[in-house]
Amino acid sequence: MKSLCCCVRLACLAALPFLASCASVGPKSTLDVRDYGAVGDGIANDRPAFVAALTKAKEFAGRPVVLHIPDGTYRLGLPEDAAPQTAHLAIADLSNLTVTAGHRALLICTSPYHHGIGVFRSHGVVLSNLAVDYDPLPFTQGIVVATDPEAKLVDVKIEAGFLPPTEPHLDAFSGKPGSNIGYLYDPQTGRKLNGFMDQYLRKQVTALGDGVFRYQTSNTVQPEFVGKRFVVVGRRKADGVKLHGSTRCHLDNVEVYSAPACGFTLQDCSEITLDHCAIKPLPGSPRVFSTNADGLHGKWGCIGPVLSNSYFTGMGDDAVNVGGSYTPVVEQPDDHTVIVEGHGSITKPDPELVTVDLATNAHIPLGPVREIRGTKVEGYAKPCLRIVFENPIPTLTTFQQTGKTKACSQILNLNACERGAKIIDNCFANHRCRGVLMRAPDGIIRGNRFEYLAGPGVVISNDGGFLTEGPSGNGTVVEDNVFSHIERSNIWINSSIPGQADSATQGVVGLRIVGNRFEDYGGPNCSGRGVVGNIFWIANASDCVFANNTIGKPAAEEYRGTPILLKRTANLVWDNNTIEGQPPDLERDSRPIEK
Repeated sequence: MKSLCCCVRLACLAALPFLASCASVGPKSTLDVRDYGAVGDGIANDRPAFVAALTKAKEFAGRPVVLHIPDGTYRLGLPEDAAPQTAHLAIADLSNLTVTAGHRALLICTSPYHHGIGVFRSHGVVLSNLAVDYDPLPFTQGIVVATDPEAKLVDVKIEAGFLPPTEPHLDAFSGKPGSNIGYLYDPQTGRKLNGFMDQYLRKQVTALGDGVFRYQTSNTVQPEFVGKRFVVVGRRKADGVKLHGSTRCHLDNVEVYSAPACGFTLQDCSEITLDHCAIKPLPGSPRVFSTNADGLHGKWGCIGPVLSNSYFTGMGDDAVNVGGSYTPVVEQPDDHTVIVEGHGSITKPDPELVTVDLATNAHIPLGPVREIRGTKVEGYAKPCLRIVFENPIPTLTTFQQTGKTKACSQILNLNACERGAKIIDNCFANHRCRGVLMRAPDGIIRGNRFEYLAGPGVVISNDGGFLTEGPSGNGTVVEDNVFSHIERSNIWINSSIPGQADSATQGVVGLRIVGNRFEDYGGPNCSGRGVVGNIFWIANASDCVFANNTIGKPAAEEYRGTPILLKRTANLVWDNNTIEGQPPDLERDSRPIEK
C-alpha cells in the first residue's frame, strides 16, 4: 500500500522546542537492556530484563537517563491475568527518560488484554525507534467461501498463519467479554470494501471443520461476499502505546503493527508530540489490518498533541480523534450551583467549564468556579459532583426534569479537551471510517493527505449522542490538505446536540477551510456520515471561511453529487474556490441538507 501516499514533508517544527528543552536538562547516563538479561531473539521472555532496567532508571531520581535497546525482537511475556492497567513495557513515575533503539527494536506483546507500551504519570519521556506487535494477534482473517443472506450467515475459511476465531481472546462470547466485528477487503488490492456493511457479529462463531467457521451477523449479507477477504477483530481495552497522566513526552519513529484497541492513546496528558510514527500491518506479512480501533485517540488533555510526518493505515476505526467529554446536569439547586454526573475531566486544575445552549448550540462559559466536591443524588445511580460558581449561571435543563441523560444540559471543561491539537503533514489511507475527528477547539489540520477512506476525511463536530464527545472544534484551521478517493462527504461540519431548533447555527464557529484540494471523490459506500459524492457538509455553523479550495472531478460520473450541502448556517464566506476549474455557483452547486 506504499503507493497510496506521497512522501510526507519535513519534520514539524513544533517539536523542536520540546527536544531543545530535553537537551538542556544535562548529561545523560546510559543503561543497556542486555546488561539486565535481555536476549532479543524473539523467543526468550525479555520482560524481566526490561523491568529490572526501568527499576534501575528510577534510581536516577529524574536526572536524564537513556535506556538503550539494541536492535532485535524482544518478547515481553505478560500473564493475561496481570493487573488490567499495566503494560508489557510499563514506564511509571519517571522523568527525563529516553527509551531508544539504534534502528528498530520490535516488542512482541503476549497478552491481548494489556497495553503494549505504557507511560504513566511521567514527564519528559522520549520513545524512539521502537515497534509494537502482538502475538497472539488480536484479529484473524480469511476468505469468505459461502453466505446465506436470508439467515445472515457468513462462512469464512481462515488463512494459513492466522488463529481460529474460537481462541478465547478473539471470541467475544467465551471468556472475557469484548466485541467482534467483521470487515470485507478486496483480496487483490487489500482495500476495504465500503460498499458492503461492516458485520457486527452478535453470536458465537461455529466451527464447521477444515478451517471453516460460520458467523451469524446482524447486518445485511450479500452473495457478493464470496471470494472477499474477511477480517474479524477481537476488540479489547488495550492499546499499542498508552500515555496516561503524562506531560511533555515525545514519540519519534514509533510504529504499531497490531493492537487490541487503539494504536496510540493519550489520556489526561499534555504537550505530547508524535513525529515520523506509523500504524500499519507488519511489513512483509499477508495482513491487511493493523489496530482494532483508532490510530490516535486523545482525551482530556489541557494542551492537545502534535502529530506530524506520520503514516496510518489499516486501522479498524478513525485515524485521529481528539477532544473532551460532556457530562450531564443532574440537578440545579440554585442559580450558582449545579450537580453533574461525576467525570474526572471536570475536577482538573483551573477548570474552564462551559455548557451548550440548546437553542443555538453555542458553548457558553459558566465563569469562575468556587468549589467542586463529590456528592450523591437520590435516584441517580452514578456518583455526582456539586459545582458552585462565583457568579450566577443560566437556568439549565436537568436530568430531574427530562429523565434522560442525553436530553438535559451538558457541562464540559475546555481545559481538558486537547485544545490546540496539531495534525500536520501526515498520510491517512485505507482504514475504516474517518480521517481526523477534531472535537478540540483551536486545532490545526494542515498539509495532510487523506486517501481511500469511507469518509468523511475531516469531521469538525461534537457528539452529543452516543459518545458524548466535545466540544466542537471551534476555531479550527483546515488548510493545504489533499483529499483523494474519499467516498462520502470530504469535510463534515456539524453539531449533534439533540433537540435542535432552526436557531441552532452556532454549534461550530470560526473555522478556516483554506487551500485544500479534492480529487476523485465519491465511491461505493453504503453507510456513514454525510453522503456519497459530496465535498462540504455544513450544519449548525457560523462565521466560517472557505477560500482557495480546488474541487476536481469525481472518481466516476455515477458518484457525482452536490458539492455543498447546508443546514442551519449563518455568515459563511466563500472566496476564490473552484469546481472543475470554474467558480462555484451556490444556487447550482449547493442545496439544503434533507434530514
